[in-house]
Amino acid sequence: MERVLPCPSADAYAILAEPRTYPLWLVGARKIRYVSPSWPRRGSYFEHVVGFGPVASVDRTTSKGFRRGRELNFVVRARPFLEALVRFEVEPRAEGCRVRMTETPMGLFNIGAPVVHPLIAVRNERSLQRLEWLLCADRTPIRDVTSAKVYIPCRWP
Repeated sequence: MERVLPCPSADAYAILAEPRTYPLWLVGARKIRYVSPSWPRRGSYFEHVVGFGPVASVDRTTSKGFRRGRELNFVVRARPFLEALVRFEVEPRAEGCRVRMTETPMGLFNIGAPVVHPLIAVRNERSLQRLEWLLCADRTPIRDVTSAKVYIPCRWP
């Protein structure tokens, strides 16, 4: 899943690299409970609550590495619902940037691929729409979001 956003690639990467922003735009993300001080270095992690409706899971996402400003790789766990490899790629473009989100279910979660993949695609498309709204709405630049300790208030259109 990818989307071209009319904003600087540094802004998009800053949001993707800061897990505390995920409940603002990532469908299903409810709360970030803890972020390792060394995030996003390989092996660091963040703990989260994810879910839909009354169903929730407390689990952890672990970094598999990154290229600053360009790429983030994670193992996402929201057991018993999901375990997946996730990659975010950010590419500068003349009109802004392209953000690509690739999510590949792992292990037993990949067995149900014909059912799971379309659901993941819908969720990720909506998440990228929310990311665009968060990044591109008329508001103060958010380049320094990684040092922020507060959430950016927003409502989805």
